[in-house]
Amino acid sequence: MSMVEKKMKNLCRVTGISILLVFSGSGCSENTSVSVHGVNYTEQTFFYSILKGDDLDASVGETIEPYSAGGTVCCYSLPHKWRPDLTVRVRTTVSSKGSDGNLFETTKIEDVRVAPYSSGSPGELWILRDPGGNVSAISSDYQPNHPKWPGKIKGWPTPSLNYQQERWKIYMDYELEYVTLAKEFLAEFETDPDGLARRKWRIAMRDEPREYTRFQGPDDPKFRAFLKSRYEAMLQRSERNVEKLQEAKP
Repeated sequence: MSMVEKKMKNLCRVTGISILLVFSGSGCSENTSVSVHGVNYTEQTFFYSILKGDDLDASVGETIEPYSAGGTVCCYSLPHKWRPDLTVRVRTTVSSKGSDGNLFETTKIEDVRVAPYSSGSPGELWILRDPGGNVSAISSDYQPNHPKWPGKIKGWPTPSLNYQQERWKIYMDYELEYVTLAKEFLAEFETDPDGLARRKWRIAMRDEPREYTRFQGPDDPKFRAFLKSRYEAMLQRSERNVEKLQEAKP
């Protein structure tokens, strides 16, 4: 403890009102306000909130996507000195996929032990969900990829192969759907250009009429040329994306 901290501690023991007013929040407090972060090492979407007392609405937290880290949220109060019984009450909600493919949520509240302060004083509070789904709490001003990070898991989350493949399939299905749609529209231009142009014109007038004021209507050759070029570009773009995804398949 520094000389300044010792003097502040002695002053805090004084019972005078003036001393309490002068030093409240500037050194007499037994706690320190710290920022909060979350890191998710699992393939489930993870929501956490640190409860402040018994009020479930008085909390700080955020939602973290699979194999991701959250941002910085404010704030939580930690004691200046770590103690063995130091815990934070954390409410977690995890989104999982059932055998039928539907998502369901599991929520629980637990008292999570805060690991000893590695630097001797409180740092930012990290709520971690490890690959096994266990939640832990670490107070540190270092990030997980820093050499001095005190956590057992070093580094930021790395997606599993299974998760990468699932995400790849989602992107691939999306692009293939656009390839199919573009080909269908271009084929309809050959078989029923009048019907397609009129249908697209009605949709344009309903959704974004200002964007089409340069055209005279569905029979305007410029409008039809615009539609055709639009779907040709869509097809080329999606086919390129499909090629890139095939090359990057995990």
